Formats: sequence, structure tokens, C-alpha cells
Amino acid sequence: MTKPLPTKEAMIVAAERRFAMHGLEGVSLRQIALDSGQRNESAAHYHFGSREGLIRAILDHRISALNRRREKLLEAAKREQGKSISPHSIASIVILPMADEIFLNWRNCYWVRFISQLFAIDKFTYFADEFESTSPALFEANGLMKTIPGIDPAILEVRSDILRRDVVWGLSRVEAMSFRESREMCELHIANLIDMIAAGISAVPSSDTLLKAKALGLRETDS
Repeated sequence: MTKPLPTKEAMIVAAERRFAMHGLEGVSLRQIALDSGQRNESAAHYHFGSREGLIRAILDHRISALNRRREKLLEAAKREQGKSISPHSIASIVILPMADEIFLNWRNCYWVRFISQLFAIDKFTYFADEFESTSPALFEANGLMKTIPGIDPAILEVRSDILRRDVVWGLSRVEAMSFRESREMCELHIANLIDMIAAGISAVPSSDTLLKAKALGLRETDS
């Protein structure tokens, strides 16, 4: 028989699922309390204070394990490749620790779709920034993404902003697929996502991109 989760953890799990499926503003804290089996309909307010407090608790619930996995990948890449870490390794460092949540909670994972809500609603995007800032390894990987040789740093800065969202949307799709597809199919999609993000980082900018960057004053030279 499965042991019941402690009250706060039960509400965090219930909230993650509800927010993932119905949006950060589409669910009442009362409903989350009821979903987690609490008789007191104000339990979420009592334990977390507000919707924002509950969102932060969901992030904190997984952040330590994610950070440990990402640090191991970054350390391994540094040992094997030195200072010239490949775009594929950078993409793997960003993606694989989040993908692991899907497989560790197979057919019961709502984490990535919850994260996607933070990027989708402007008033909550600061949570996405806060989540990323708590991981030194992710911060370093994002920094490496902006230093690909031969590509203007200003263009890489724009790419980094685009690709961080592409990672979340791509993994959200895999997470949803996991409820009906095989693990092997989900693994294929993740491998392809890593390839695509790596290619996006390192793609040679087109003449159109270079002209538009120059028009905005983002490029100082034509090199």
C-alpha cells in the first residue's frame, strides 16, 4: 500500500498537475486543497500564503535534484572536452536533466508543462528567470551557448532567448506523449530535440539575419 504524502508535498503534487493542465490562473487554491485530500479548503493558503508562494514551492520541490544532474553533466563535458564544449553537449546539459523527470515519473509527470506556463504568461515569467538563476550549471551552459566561435555574440544572445523556450515547448510535447507513447519513442524525440537545439546554436547566420542585426545596431562590424 502506497504511503500517503505529507500534506504540503501532496498539495505541491496536486498543484503541479492542475497548473500544468489548466494554467496558472485557471485553478483555485481551494480546488488544489481538495485534490490533495485536504478537508480544510483553505489549506493551500495556510501552507503557502498565495498562488505565487505555491508556484515557488513547486519549483523548490524539484530544483535540487535537477541541479545535481546538470552539474554532473557539465563536469563530465569539461573533463572530456576542456574549454571547447560542443553545441551538442551544451544542449544535452540543458535538456537531459529536465527530460529525466519524465522518465523518473513515467506517465505521471506534469513538471515540464507546469514550467511551460511560466514562459507563456508574462506576469509569471520572472519565475522562469528565478528558476534558471538557481542553477549555476544551467547559467554556465546558457553562457556557453552565447560563445560559439565565429558567430556574433549579439546574434547568439537572441538565439539563446529563443532556444530556451524551444527547449521547454519541445519537452512539454514529449511529456504529453509519454502518457500514450513508448519510452523508446519519447527517447527518440528527446535525442532529436538535442540535435535541433545544437544545430540552432551553431547554425551559420544568414545574410538576412546579419543585415537585420546590423540595422538594429547589434553588430559593430561585418566580420
